[in-house]
Amino acid sequence: MMLFDAFFIISISLLFVYAFVFLWYAYGWTKLNSPTTSVSLSTSVSVVVAVRNEEKNTSKLLDCISKQDYPIGLLEIIVVDDSSTDRTVETIKEFQEKNHSVNIVLLLLENTSPNPSPKKRAIAEGIKSSKGKLIITTDGDCEMGNKWISSVVSCYEKTSGKMIVSPVSLSSTKHFFEQAQSLEFLSLIGSSGASLYFKKPLMCNGANLAYERSVFFETGAFENSKNRASGDDMFMMLAVDKKYPGQIVFNKSEQAIVTTAACNRLSIFIAQRKRWASKSLQYKNGYIYLISALVYTINISITISVVFSIFYNRFVPAFLFLFIGKSLIDFIFLIPVSSFFNKKPLLIFLLPMQLIYALYVSVAGLFAFSNNYYWKGRQLK
Repeated sequence: MMLFDAFFIISISLLFVYAFVFLWYAYGWTKLNSPTTSVSLSTSVSVVVAVRNEEKNTSKLLDCISKQDYPIGLLEIIVVDDSSTDRTVETIKEFQEKNHSVNIVLLLLENTSPNPSPKKRAIAEGIKSSKGKLIITTDGDCEMGNKWISSVVSCYEKTSGKMIVSPVSLSSTKHFFEQAQSLEFLSLIGSSGASLYFKKPLMCNGANLAYERSVFFETGAFENSKNRASGDDMFMMLAVDKKYPGQIVFNKSEQAIVTTAACNRLSIFIAQRKRWASKSLQYKNGYIYLISALVYTINISITISVVFSIFYNRFVPAFLFLFIGKSLIDFIFLIPVSSFFNKKPLLIFLLPMQLIYALYVSVAGLFAFSNNYYWKGRQLK
């Protein structure tokens, strides 16, 4: 059967390329330095947080930031409220009144006219009002340890990197849906860090990102992507890499980990993935396209092999070859990554997740062509 022969040859080729890339990533992750935090730090910092409808989370975030061990005279917190419709603003003001020693600046953005990229607008306004040399961004639903800023600044001062990408972890309950997201997120952060070891930026997360204030204005990243609703982190990373190649650093420090919640509902999860995928066709980066295409094609190959195996027994070996081979490669890659995040127990979900993930990726790839999605009570394009 020519169809089977062609499919099997393509599958073998894909798996060998996938093995090379992710074993390469496994090596890169293990070679990343785990920097120690310096005792004496001197960089002024502005933590910029764009929030919208985060009344349940804002107090926890501000409490985490206010308890940082970083010198209070070098730190300001700028919270930009993007026209919240709940009690987010009141919650922030209440925190300000109870914590006068903490330098918290609240900016209110009016929802006067539709903006194609509201989060970029909010972050940009926060940075314009900032005074710190180093900008650190995070999200309204995040939490972190009290050495978070010190770790990021220490990495910045030791490496002189123009951008510091730090680790993000998903908190998860005992529900399989959230644990599955947490396992997937490990692979994303691991790939991000490993790629940066090889000076090949692949992805980053705005929940834990730092860059020089001057670099933000030099690159004009948000201006060049202002018609894309999402991507404040990725477009900024690509702009920095273009102007300062090789000067983006991954901060592999447990003290730098920021934790954010996994999606607790399928509808929110789908909207989030649409938001992520909708910007992917605009990256204009060959390396990102190649890695994305590799991950997509091997997962869609597994999906196809499952479907064909139902009707043609001859396709069963191809399915087993892909399934077992990819599972083994992913396991090798995720062992050191999960160990860093203290999440090795999640690896028990790896095998059952392979089939679910293959189908999910096959469908999610179509999200890149989606023109509309809802996020934070808004319809965005």
